[in-house]
Amino acid sequence: MIRLYDNETDFEALKRIHEKFYKDEFSLNEFMRNFLSLFTASNDKNEIISVAGVRPILEVVAVTDKDKTLRERQIALGDEILGAASLVAKVNGYMDLHAFVQEDNWIRVMKNRGFRDCKGRALVFTV
Repeated sequence: MIRLYDNETDFEALKRIHEKFYKDEFSLNEFMRNFLSLFTASNDKNEIISVAGVRPILEVVAVTDKDKTLRERQIALGDEILGAASLVAKVNGYMDLHAFVQEDNWIRVMKNRGFRDCKGRALVFTV
């Protein structure tokens, strides 16, 4: 059975599951923030099997003229695009920006600008 999460009736089960299986991966407060919708899946005995939600994330997407020098591209990313994207994120109440990068050398550049690895491995599902 799937239903909307109810903090009054579901929190203790969520807390128990988190404490037992996920406490070393992320905080419960981190899990609970910024969901568009949060729901539970239960078995026939109404025992919660899973609590899940849909959370919006911000992604920085850029097309870059690779004919320009690496220095020019680094300045454009770090001084211009990242600053503007960070402002947009903050104004809209987001704490993180994501980027999905295909080139190893650009990953290094972005890490030098403050990006870090995400926990887990990024996957996508088309709805």
